[in-house]
Amino acid sequence: MIPKGQLHGFVGGAPNGYWALSVQFEMSGIYDAPDKPLVNFLAEDATDTEKLLSAEALMEKNEALGKAFEQNPIFPVMFELDNASDETKRKFLSYFQILSDHFQRMMLLRSAVCDHPGMNSVFWEHLDDEFGHHEDLKKARGSSTVSWDPIYDATNVWFTHQMMTCDDRERLFLVNYVVEESASIFYQKIAKVFAGMGIGHFDDHAEWDEAHNALGKNYFDQVDYYSLDRLARLQERGWSMVECQYRRLAEIAQMCMKASK
Repeated sequence: MIPKGQLHGFVGGAPNGYWALSVQFEMSGIYDAPDKPLVNFLAEDATDTEKLLSAEALMEKNEALGKAFEQNPIFPVMFELDNASDETKRKFLSYFQILSDHFQRMMLLRSAVCDHPGMNSVFWEHLDDEFGHHEDLKKARGSSTVSWDPIYDATNVWFTHQMMTCDDRERLFLVNYVVEESASIFYQKIAKVFAGMGIGHFDDHAEWDEAHNALGKNYFDQVDYYSLDRLARLQERGWSMVECQYRRLAEIAQMCMKASK
C-alpha cells in the first residue's frame, strides 16, 4: 500500500543510472503492464483503517480515544470515594503510589535510552517538570508504604517496558499523547476528591499535564507510512492498557471503601 502523493521506487544517478537484479516470485513483475501495476495506491475513498494512517488522522483518533476514556468506571467510583473518610482515601493512595512510581521509572528510562538530539531535549524538559513527584506524593501522604496489587502493577509495568522496545518517536507518542492525555483527563476530573487533605499532587497535575500532552508535536509532521502504521498499533494498545489500568484502579477504590465499612 503506497499512500497518495508519496514518492516510491528508484532514481538512477549519473553517469550510469541505476542497475539491479530483481528477483520476484510472482508470475508477473509489478510494472509488466504499466497501466495495471501490481501495487495499490491510497485513494480518496480509502477505508477507515487506511485513512487512519496519516498524522492528522492519528491525532483525531487520539482525541476520540480520550473522549471514550471519560466513560471509564474510575470516574463514578472516584466521586463515591469523595464521600469516604480520609483514612480510606489514604489507603487508596497507597495503591495509587504504584502508578506514580512507575511513571518516574518510565520517564527516566525514556530519557536514558533516547539518541535523537531533538527529542532528547523534549524528553529532558518533560522529565525536569516531573522529577521527584513520586517522592512528593509519599511525603504528602505521610507514608512511604505502597500497597501492591498484581494486576494494577502489571498494567503500569507495560508502559515502562515499551520504553525499551519502541523507537524515540513511539516513546514520545505513547508518553505524551496517551499516558499524559489520559492523566490530564483523570486529574482534572478527580482533583477535588483530595482537596481537603493537603495533598497537592492532584491539583498540580491537573494544571500541568495538559501542557505536557502537546510536547514534540512537530515530530509528527512528516512521518512515513510504515512508522504511522506502527504508531497506530501502539495507539490502540496504549489506550487499551490505559482503560485496563484505570478499571483496575476503580476496583481497588471500591475494595478500599468496602473494607472501611
